[in-house]
Amino acid sequence: MDRLEPGDPERIGEFWLAGRLGAGGQGVVYEAYAPDGARVAVKVLHGAAGSPHELEQMAAEARAAQRVASFCTARIVQVRLKPPLPYIVSEYIDGLSLQAQRTAARQRDTATRQRDTVVSGQLVTRSEQAADPTVAALLAVASRSIQRTPENRARLLDLLAEPEHGIITGNADTVLSVAFSPDGRSLATGSADETARLWDVAMPQDKDLVGAVCKAAGRTLTRQEWAEYAPSGIEYRNLCP
Repeated sequence: MDRLEPGDPERIGEFWLAGRLGAGGQGVVYEAYAPDGARVAVKVLHGAAGSPHELEQMAAEARAAQRVASFCTARIVQVRLKPPLPYIVSEYIDGLSLQAQRTAARQRDTATRQRDTVVSGQLVTRSEQAADPTVAALLAVASRSIQRTPENRARLLDLLAEPEHGIITGNADTVLSVAFSPDGRSLATGSADETARLWDVAMPQDKDLVGAVCKAAGRTLTRQEWAEYAPSGIEYRNLCP
């Protein structure tokens, strides 16, 4: 709650004002007290009387609030929509201010990011320690699914760079010569069928890393493997749909 500002009334009707709860395009909301000491919120329309349209908006707001069950919204205590000071009085419901809610949300987001960083790092470590190459690959994918970090990117690249054997098909006769391009991203083959072919052997781009590792693994982590390797409290997820 903020203090009353110069020009704010000390009293509206029978209600004594204690401070400002907020202000917007339509008016100002004050914290106030009834003669019996009950704490209330008083919404006052901007200006001396307000335009007919604004008064109708306030009236519609009051009618709607009065139709809603009291456990769903603040109970309307009093409505006065006549000049020179139209206002609506409702029961006061204590809670966090908008600023406090934003601060709490930022703190929650920061804590979540910090947790994800730790969990992602743990999965990279377990990927490096896993004896089963398939499980190692999928743990790196799990790390990437939680948070994209340089560490899990490097781990995925390491897994894809491990030696593999492949059969190049397409030539009609014996391949007589092969040569890599200077950047290592293409392979040229020359065949006895008097043809030359180019093959794309480049490492996948970042956006394709997970897909490439999943394709190499040929499956996803089972729930049993997830329970064994994933940090506690992290819900199971299908890594390679």
